[in-house]
Amino acid sequence: MFYRTISDGRRPSIYYTPRNIARLLVEEAFAGVKNRADAVVLDPACGAGVFLVLAFRRLVREYWAKNGERPDTRAIQRILYKQLRGFEVSESALRLAALSLYISAIEVNATQRPPKALKFPSPLRGEVLFAFGRRENDAKGGFVLGSLGLGVPTSFNGSFDIVVTNPPWTRLRPKSDHEKRKAEEKKRLAVINAEFTALTRRALIARGCSDLAREYTNPDYDPDLPFLWRATEWAKTGGIIAMALPGRIILKQSPTGKAARDTILQGLAVTGILNGSDLEETPVWPNMKLPFMLMFARNAVPKPDHHFHFVTPIRENRLSSRGPFRLDYKAAETVAARAVIERPWLLKALAVGTVLDVEVVEKLPCGTLGQFWENSGLYSGKGYDLFAGTESTVDLLDLPDFKPPKHGFALHHEALRCWRERHDLGSINRARDKRLYQPPLVIKPETPRESRLEPKAFVSWREATAFSRSNYGYSAAASPVGKELVSMLYLAFHSLLYQYFCLMRSSRQGASFRTILKEDLDEFPFADPSELDVADKVRAVALAEALEKEETKPWDEIDDFIFRLYGLDEHDARVVRDTVELDLSATLERE
Repeated sequence: MFYRTISDGRRPSIYYTPRNIARLLVEEAFAGVKNRADAVVLDPACGAGVFLVLAFRRLVREYWAKNGERPDTRAIQRILYKQLRGFEVSESALRLAALSLYISAIEVNATQRPPKALKFPSPLRGEVLFAFGRRENDAKGGFVLGSLGLGVPTSFNGSFDIVVTNPPWTRLRPKSDHEKRKAEEKKRLAVINAEFTALTRRALIARGCSDLAREYTNPDYDPDLPFLWRATEWAKTGGIIAMALPGRIILKQSPTGKAARDTILQGLAVTGILNGSDLEETPVWPNMKLPFMLMFARNAVPKPDHHFHFVTPIRENRLSSRGPFRLDYKAAETVAARAVIERPWLLKALAVGTVLDVEVVEKLPCGTLGQFWENSGLYSGKGYDLFAGTESTVDLLDLPDFKPPKHGFALHHEALRCWRERHDLGSINRARDKRLYQPPLVIKPETPRESRLEPKAFVSWREATAFSRSNYGYSAAASPVGKELVSMLYLAFHSLLYQYFCLMRSSRQGASFRTILKEDLDEFPFADPSELDVADKVRAVALAEALEKEETKPWDEIDDFIFRLYGLDEHDARVVRDTVELDLSATLERE
């Protein structure tokens, strides 16, 4: 089986599901079926047929166990033609799937002579394997709906005990650099995404989830979630759905990501999630550079108190370098679906920590950095963009243009070139509001340096400073306590607590990427400096200056100061330190 990514405008790139991943999905799917020997199995994106072959062999074994004898040729062919179905858009993949199933049928057949015993009653195409959507030599290219489209007969609905697959994951994006063609591609993809949304709403309404359907929009042009919801139509009521899916489904913290995840947890009885975010870029799944997950669900609307199992295999390089990974049943957590809806960060926290970490996160103050900045009338956001938007001439052209210093934490403006000189341009395409660049200002690179001993942010105390879209800025120019405010934020960004918070809450940190999103920064708890006593304000400014200027950095003093301000005791601090240290050790082991 494979999923497709749109590598260019003409043909898809292909990545095969490793057999060990496919076997785990198939075996666990069968474990949830009562009459396993009679199960009817569908792979709606079957590719070369690895899921179908594994399901076929499992059905042969189940027949043998049920009847107490090895199936003969007629029984094997009845299983093949009556209990397996595969949908696909690729002609070459369907031919491979057919060949794989023919070979498997011969291999499991104890009677290989006379040769006529090996003759199949009819072609698999049209009975077992079905082509839906375009054929490879007669279409424009790019993504097509395939088995998600209206070409699939409704007679397949409610027919399958198991739907198991690895659907396409890659977000639909225009690939052309030509402005007119790109605009046409955008229109075409918008139509496809509208069909994704309509499909999902239809499935939700059929399940009695009209309220969910009314608010639902398919997020980010992703094709994988529509396959999940279409599977609820193909599967029997109470049937099993098992899929390999992108880890972003459980990791994302954006409003659209949360809404999509909440819809799944309210509309589908998820029974288990294996979070593979720590196994990407290993031989467990060769060439897989994205966090992945395996999801298992029963085709039913969950009860209000529904729980599911959640487990995260830990990367063990000596083991994963050979392809396998270890599953420890004691490491599985039983999680309430309602708890994940109420605390969208919960699965991420459990993925990199334990219930002790969940307790620490719940103790943190409720007010967030984003809320504080907005309520205080302050400016924050990404920096200017040279190549997007309409031309503007905000007063940035003569400002020093931020560039991280090669050494040290202090920002030396005399070493920075002005924007006009550095870029040799007379205008900026998307300059943002000029108030974003006013001092005192904290500049936070989108991709922070890994080592604790390296700076995570920089401060411009007195000079307005331009910075590009690869950085986030927090200006306290409009605050009467701007110096204290910037000092607190600067210390927080360099504290273990901030690093810990990103591990617990960010969809990027600790899962494939090491960048940070603005939405994650804005969710960081932040104390109002005006509520601090005079001694703490003075202490914050002194520690910030020491961090920026002194050769020996006061790391312990910073951490102890932040822990105390955030209401964490010694036990909580120990949990934070242990979790961050474990993540650092794991990162170094990967490298």
